[in-house]
Amino acid sequence: MPINKLKTYYLSKNESQLLRSLHRKKERYSNNLFLIEGIKPVLEAVESNFTVKSIYISDHLSEHVKNEIFNLYSSNNINIIRESELRQISTMKTPEGVVATGEINLKIDISNNLKDLPGIYLWKINDPGNLGTIIRTASWYGIKNIFLSPDSVDPYNPKVVRATMGAFFHVNIHKDKAFDELYNDLKNQNVIFYSADLNGENPEMLQLKQNSILCFGSESHGTPEYILNKSDKILSIPKFGYGESLNLGISVGIILNSIINGSLKK
Repeated sequence: MPINKLKTYYLSKNESQLLRSLHRKKERYSNNLFLIEGIKPVLEAVESNFTVKSIYISDHLSEHVKNEIFNLYSSNNINIIRESELRQISTMKTPEGVVATGEINLKIDISNNLKDLPGIYLWKINDPGNLGTIIRTASWYGIKNIFLSPDSVDPYNPKVVRATMGAFFHVNIHKDKAFDELYNDLKNQNVIFYSADLNGENPEMLQLKQNSILCFGSESHGTPEYILNKSDKILSIPKFGYGESLNLGISVGIILNSIINGSLKK
């Protein structure tokens, strides 16, 4: 049935409450669902064959975009709803006119699939925007796996998903992974651990090995001593001007670019 033939779908009270409850972490994991908001993220989710459960489209959205989503999404679970209802279920102040629900996918350990390295380990990252930027940057540089320590921001937080601009659906996110657990799983397979710190080697001098993990500390506390002590090398971005530190998302981008450009030159 063409999208313009679909009748307006009226959310039930229970369905509306469920969708709004996904703004909260506890409810996301209780229902094994999270929100995907915005035209580009929803299109990326559908095109990447990510498990999208339902799509809700504002009746005010342009016919062109409606048809683009409709032509990509094979499921019948696509609903045209009133703009007022979409605003109620969205976390955005100015919604783009489409909200979807995705299935939470808790990744399994990769110790038997090291071809998917190099990867990134993030220790106690707290800012959703930073995590979203890092996922987006990692995807750009071909990083397939990101590991988050316990006490990190929830990767299924709508702000994180939105900030990745669709890259979320091309990177594997492993949450609640203690560093010692990851280290013990991978070190006996000759995986190399690098850590970022204020005092270390210029990343441009490093040739990135496939079997490696790049570790970064939190925005406020940096990389903890016990991770630095177990790392094979410490990396530091050279400073040519003034400043105490760099934003974490920017630091990850600079180090990835430096390492990969350095590797290409060798």
